[in-house]
Amino acid sequence: MKFRSFISALIAAAAVLFVLGLGGWLVLMAQTPLTFLPGVEATPAATLFVDKRSPVVVSLMVTPTRLAELRQVFAAPSRRRQAAQDIERLQADLLAQTHLDYERDIQPWLGDEITFAVTSADLDRNAQNGAQPGYLLALASQDSEQARQFIQLFWQKRAIAGENLVFEQYAGVKLIYAADAETAAGNAPLAINNAPLATAVVGDRFVLLANSPLVLRQAINAAQASDLNLQQAPAYRQALRQLPSRRLGLIYCDFHQLSGWLVGLPDQPVVDRSQQVIENLLVNLQLTSQGLLADTLLTAAAGEAFEPSQPKLSKPSEALAYMPANAPFVAAGSHLSTLVKQMNSGFSGYPVVQQLVGPLLSQLQTQWNIDLPTVLANFGEGNYGLAWLPHDEPATADWLFAIENDETTRNYLAALDEQARQQGLSVGTLEVDEQPVTAWARLSADAQETSADALALRADVVGLKANVGDQVILATAAEGLQQSLAANHRSILQSTDFHQAIAALDTRNDGYLYFDWPQVGERMRQQSPQLRWLSTSFQPFLKYLKSVTISSYGSDASFQRGGIFIRLMESR
Repeated sequence: MKFRSFISALIAAAAVLFVLGLGGWLVLMAQTPLTFLPGVEATPAATLFVDKRSPVVVSLMVTPTRLAELRQVFAAPSRRRQAAQDIERLQADLLAQTHLDYERDIQPWLGDEITFAVTSADLDRNAQNGAQPGYLLALASQDSEQARQFIQLFWQKRAIAGENLVFEQYAGVKLIYAADAETAAGNAPLAINNAPLATAVVGDRFVLLANSPLVLRQAINAAQASDLNLQQAPAYRQALRQLPSRRLGLIYCDFHQLSGWLVGLPDQPVVDRSQQVIENLLVNLQLTSQGLLADTLLTAAAGEAFEPSQPKLSKPSEALAYMPANAPFVAAGSHLSTLVKQMNSGFSGYPVVQQLVGPLLSQLQTQWNIDLPTVLANFGEGNYGLAWLPHDEPATADWLFAIENDETTRNYLAALDEQARQQGLSVGTLEVDEQPVTAWARLSADAQETSADALALRADVVGLKANVGDQVILATAAEGLQQSLAANHRSILQSTDFHQAIAALDTRNDGYLYFDWPQVGERMRQQSPQLRWLSTSFQPFLKYLKSVTISSYGSDASFQRGGIFIRLMESR
């Protein structure tokens, strides 16, 4: 399966509205009161047309025009011209093959909701001909007459271009599509005349666009049967009640179906659904004066239950005092062993997630010759911090790890010393900035050029350990440890950037996962085909992204709650 149908002329023509809407707040160039930032009290009405088993549903609850009015909230005066050019360039690129003009053809009738859904991982459920996903875009209309005129004009242009059109009445709704659209879905080239396309206007409220008439028939069936559509699904409605009522947008993912859709991508392994304990994810989007805040909700799969827990922290972990302020990736929290066990069980059935963290774990395993998840699961339950310190070469990096030195941690570190000896490593003591440090090193001897009988002893350090107060610090290199122990050390706890990156999240939480995007984003992109595709599609906006911070707020048997804060450049 390729993404060609996703970005074919039809989907591009309508998806541009959603993308431009998001771009409106990412680049942000005009004046609007900040009172609009939290969003509107509304739920996506177009989920009436979406099958409850759809892998992904994304809704924007305000028009791109309304969002564009917020743009000066963030953009510095010196960047407003460039920001405007970015939006104009994106609009031109996405609408280039459709011969449509947003302001002339779409803006006059577009209402206050845009919903995009991946409705099926494979429309015909036939593995022999490859995955042919279904895509649906529902646009709310504030002027049904102008919306119908838009559809009529669109198809007139396709007919003039030589396409044979089909007009079909289905359950009281008129569908229009090209004669070969039944079989073209999922395999269309990027040409307007050959792109699979089907449209329908439903009542006076919604314009539906899809990459196959089958998708539209399924959408109409879902709307007419309350037990089929997402809007009426009891689990979805219950989950919505757990989230804030105000929103600018909403994202829904069915983890079982999402895995099936992603498996169609190149290099994706087969999914073992028996190991999946998460049913779906809901993300509620709001704007703040600093960026985009997402409240997240994970729902347990049928027959599964999360372990109930309350947030363990009311302030950032003390271990962050030993993490350098310039670290581009930092994880911090408490009860590390419990977290590792939950991650191993919670995401074992989701290979896409494993592919994102796999390269980082492999790098540490190669460098230290250890199974990192097993090692982390044996530490104590105190507060911890982990920092990634990249080198100029993408394949190399240093790591810093600090954790409260309780009895469990002390016992395990002693066991690691013994394990190092058994692997042929030397365990010795040295000083770094007058601080006693234990070093795990691999010793080797080379003959000196000046004398055939003399040997030069060389020590390749693979790990360092230092006790500071009630914390123990582990490092993969002396330089990283020296940064942490230096008397004039400036920690991430003293960083204004870090405090701004966590300011929008709940103070009672289980810790933070922090990314400085300009430094980390490109390296993550190199490791993941999905991130490469996503970052390429949204490149005009990603350059405004300053940081991403993820936090967990605890759970009950049915739901795990959390938050994600996306901070933007040049925020006030």
